[in-house]
Amino acid sequence: MILLLELCILLSVGSWGFQAHKQEITKLGMELALPS
Repeated sequence: MILLLELCILLSVGSWGFQAHKQEITKLGMELALPS
């Protein structure tokens, strides 16, 4: 039971980290695409 809970927490944290990382890459890409 405890292991299942830890796995759920790990998955949610992992997916949140992935979303945040994707947003950073998108923001960086948009900054590079825009002319200075």
